[in-house]
Amino acid sequence: MNIVNQPRRSKLGDILKELLEKTGEDKFDKFYVLVAYVKKSGVSRLKPSILIFKGNGSQVKSIAGIDQKQSSKQGIKMLFELSDEMYIYHNRRLSSTFHPKLYIFEKADQKAVVFIGSSNLTCGGLYTNYEMNSILELDLTQEGDREKFNEIKGVFDSYCDTSLGCCKKLTEEFIQTLIDRGKLSDEDANSIARAAAGASEEDSEGELLFGTENFTAPTVEDETEEEPTQTIGTPPSASTPPPTVSQQVIQQTTRGQTTIPNITQPTITGTNLGFWKKLSNYDASQTSSPGQIQIPIRFLGYFPQFSPFTHTGANASQAEVYFNVIYEDENGQRRTVNNVRAIHYVPAANHPRPNAEIRFTFHNRSISNTFNARDILEFRRTNNPNIWFIIKMIRDGSHTHTNLTQNGQKFNTI
Repeated sequence: MNIVNQPRRSKLGDILKELLEKTGEDKFDKFYVLVAYVKKSGVSRLKPSILIFKGNGSQVKSIAGIDQKQSSKQGIKMLFELSDEMYIYHNRRLSSTFHPKLYIFEKADQKAVVFIGSSNLTCGGLYTNYEMNSILELDLTQEGDREKFNEIKGVFDSYCDTSLGCCKKLTEEFIQTLIDRGKLSDEDANSIARAAAGASEEDSEGELLFGTENFTAPTVEDETEEEPTQTIGTPPSASTPPPTVSQQVIQQTTRGQTTIPNITQPTITGTNLGFWKKLSNYDASQTSSPGQIQIPIRFLGYFPQFSPFTHTGANASQAEVYFNVIYEDENGQRRTVNNVRAIHYVPAANHPRPNAEIRFTFHNRSISNTFNARDILEFRRTNNPNIWFIIKMIRDGSHTHTNLTQNGQKFNTI
């Protein structure tokens, strides 16, 4: 059994997306969701992956609670549209709150992955809240694991038993009834109220009792009224002029008077279409920020435009961007990896290592678990508007690796 310690070590949303997007022999047949609260902020972040899952012929079955009006009409509608079957569970007695959180992936008679913990199907539950979830991987060809799975699946099935008055199978008509009866919240109105109230709570007087930490979730295009992040565009090539990368100047201050430094992104030329980086022990570690690769800040201009900076605590700041890549392993096998993440991290001025850096993550353990120190990753821009890089693995000891590192270099442009 493993633990998802969110948001410090990993985020449940990223793990669910990875499992939903598996293909071929690795894919699952069923995805079961049993949660107390559902919001569009959570469902929308899984929606692209769920569509991939269903596009592979797999099915989704979900159960949601509506206690305390914590589920929104937008979230319930979106999950209903994505589910092959959906149920609502509610006990009218106020002394009993429906509060379970269970996610199950099943490949019939072969394997299952079960998540039991505290995460609802909300943005906070999947990404930014402090949550704890256990991960149980089961081999359904083994009798002991199969019995354990049947017990857990039996719990799920018990909550979609419509012979009990607390469970109702969801239909479009019943959704409207829930809205008319005031059982669901309005997520759009709540977002406006939160924005008006401010991003953090403040004590009315005296010394502040607690500090703040900032954790982010992947952005969803239709959730914000701000200008959208720059669309992935055509990379520069010898036949097209290099893009103009303007100077990005950001001044933000918080308590402690931390100021984001002025940042200039280098212009990419037609002859420099990418870069490579030799993996360090840290990059290849499975225990220290597993899957995260530190990239020198000099290569910032090769990445899509980052979000505005936010403060992360300890007077550090970061911006982020999500995009799609193709990963090519050492055997030339390629696969598309959606929603990889890059962070532009700026440490506090008094940090022992005050240099800004890029932190890149595939969010795909089947890839990052194969990394070894001294291997090289080559990041090459593409002509596909939906794919930002082709990232190629170059193993230590190969002829290409020897040529690239013969002068002791650890990174360079292509």
